[in-house]
This record gives sequence, structure tokens and C-alpha cells, in this order.
Amino acid sequence: MDERARVRFECRSLGNACEWALAARTTEDVLERVRDHMRCAHAQPELPADLARQVRASVRSG
Repeated sequence: MDERARVRFECRSLGNACEWALAARTTEDVLERVRDHMRCAHAQPELPADLARQVRASVRSG
């Protein structure tokens, strides 16, 4: 994980049976990487606004 990371996110926090997690500097960085992950791992071509809100709510400090 990134030593400069200020926020963390776990895909399973959205209710997925997925162990993917990341640490990033900002919530916007998380959203960019989640978009890529959802497209590649979950065959979801876009990140709908409601899911983006869930991602933002699931981001944790630390």
C-alpha cells in the first residue's frame, strides 16, 4: 500500500464478495481506481452516480 495514503477503500464495503482493496491519497484517486476495478473485475462499464456516492461513503481515513 502507498505510504502516502490518506484514505482506504474495500470493494466488499459495497456488498461485493470481493477482497480488492486500495489505499490512495484522495477520495478522487479512489474513485478513479474503483472505476477501473469495476470495469475489469465486475464487468461494469461505468460507475453510476449512486454507486459513486456509496464509494465516497465507504472511503475511510488512514
